[in-house]
Amino acid sequence: MPRSRTADSSSRFARGRRLVRFVLRTAVKAFVYCLSLVVPRDENLWIFGCNGGARFAENSKYCFLHTANEHSDDVRAVWLSRRWDLVGELRERGYEAYHIDTPRGTAVALRAGTAFITHSLNDVGMAGALGARVVNLWHGIPLKRVSLDDHYYLERMDVRTRCKTRFLYWFYDYTVTTAARLSSKFASAFATDKRNVVALGYPRNDALFADKPGSAVGSNPTIHARLRELRAENDLVAYVPTWRETGGNPIADADLNLAALDDFLARRDAVLVLKFHPNTEVAFDDGAFDRIIELPSELDLHATLRDVDCLVTDYSSVYFDFLLLDRPVVFFPYDRETYRRRDREFYFEYDDVTPGPVATDGDELRSALAAALDTPGKFAAERARVRDSFFDRSDGNAGERVYRFVRARSAAPSTDS
Repeated sequence: MPRSRTADSSSRFARGRRLVRFVLRTAVKAFVYCLSLVVPRDENLWIFGCNGGARFAENSKYCFLHTANEHSDDVRAVWLSRRWDLVGELRERGYEAYHIDTPRGTAVALRAGTAFITHSLNDVGMAGALGARVVNLWHGIPLKRVSLDDHYYLERMDVRTRCKTRFLYWFYDYTVTTAARLSSKFASAFATDKRNVVALGYPRNDALFADKPGSAVGSNPTIHARLRELRAENDLVAYVPTWRETGGNPIADADLNLAALDDFLARRDAVLVLKFHPNTEVAFDDGAFDRIIELPSELDLHATLRDVDCLVTDYSSVYFDFLLLDRPVVFFPYDRETYRRRDREFYFEYDDVTPGPVATDGDELRSALAAALDTPGKFAAERARVRDSFFDRSDGNAGERVYRFVRARSAAPSTDS
């Protein structure tokens, strides 16, 4: 049947409303961009965010907690997020937090002297943060090529997005890493000068050395307590595969026989926890096995690693962090050549920076795990060599070093915002 005039009118009206909303949002955003470059900044106001405002995690989390817990008399630390539940949880614990896309969140971003990010300027609301000092804390030591060094990443971009990315990197004042030897890698990846890459260490690794007040926010204290209970009577093994841009299943693709692995773990008095990347979707029946448990993808991994006896991974940079604990790592690059050809290239030769046994299928993995649990010190010298190469310091004080570095570069205190 032909559409009625009323239906056509309603459709045109709806399209018109969407167009008006789009124009208004664009105009407001453009206005905020302009304000961001001219509004006076308060050097005592620091804003923090992570993963586009979606998570309370990574280096920004622990830098924020350290600043808020230890230096609240000198600096006003504010967390910005796009999740109301996270904002509420932080406020309940006495921290200052705002939703990015609110007038209050925008106002704070416009006045902040320094913005700390882990993924992009969208972590704290790009429009309001452009005029701030931007500290890129990033989210891992780069075994894999990242950002502008990642050819596959660039191939997925159109010309406009490439230009926009390079333009936004111009606003990054400092990028933090863990060792001076990595400065050239980060300088290339973020199109900056090596002098702007500073080896201060990652605040997230401070959680490996001691409990941090507030770290339970955005995580799950009940699960952490359960893991500690399991470890009291078992060896706790964590399988943490990296995310693959081209998709894939790190269980099925790895030929990982979970039933055989479950039997192996039972004989060894061990438990395996699976921690997938937040972008990885794997259908796993959590009740099918006695000794294999899936952890929520949003669980704070760095608050978990202290309770892990042995780590299994393929290419995740988390293994570098785990080396600070001097515990065995089993490497499981079941698709190394395919991964390197389709997903990511490496900065380093894989075999030169992987201090532990290497397995490529389920049978080899069980053998490697047995060896690692029986002789945890076997690769200790190799672990120390790689650790000392990728960490200039391993003392659990990275948050304080970042704080002092930024504080020293702040201008004289200004009026409160």
